[in-house]
Amino acid sequence: MAVPSEFDSNALHNIQALVFDLMGTCTDWHTSVVSAMRQHPTPPPLTDADLPPLALAWRAGFFHAIFASFDAGEAAPDIDIVHAQVLDALLHARGVGHDVWGADVRESLPSPEIYLKALALLGLRPEQTAMVAAHAYDLRAAANLGMKTVYIQRPTEDPEEDLNAIRANVDVFIDGTGVEGGLLTLASLLSV
Repeated sequence: MAVPSEFDSNALHNIQALVFDLMGTCTDWHTSVVSAMRQHPTPPPLTDADLPPLALAWRAGFFHAIFASFDAGEAAPDIDIVHAQVLDALLHARGVGHDVWGADVRESLPSPEIYLKALALLGLRPEQTAMVAAHAYDLRAAANLGMKTVYIQRPTEDPEEDLNAIRANVDVFIDGTGVEGGLLTLASLLSV
């Protein structure tokens, strides 16, 4: 496994714990969502071929809604409600009736309190931890508290972020778009 050229060998020195974002960083949400959609009858006028781009639009719409809320200075919204609202709007725009897929199918600017709680549970100071995420906004919030940051690039995450700016602002940038994926590269860097 090749060590990424953006890796500073001292960047993760003295790190005692990694804190992970899960959705998009550690999970392949796109495959899971499309698979869940395909377990139910596709609502007309949609076809099976419409499902993968619908899932991508759903994810992008979620981020647009969340960022609009943050930009407006609002409290972090309930992500389940945002997901449902975005999906409803996308289905409506495609001519699908309201609530055609129920909750069984549907199944925040990060608040500093989330990271502070993780640090308290770990019993560690920010500089003893590294936040691992595929979302620049997660890493900006963690860095503001003094945590180290590891960005794992995913092809479906942060489509509107400037990757060069992310590279310049994180402690470690890993290209997780290849076969090996980012988590194996991270493990290699940590000699795990």
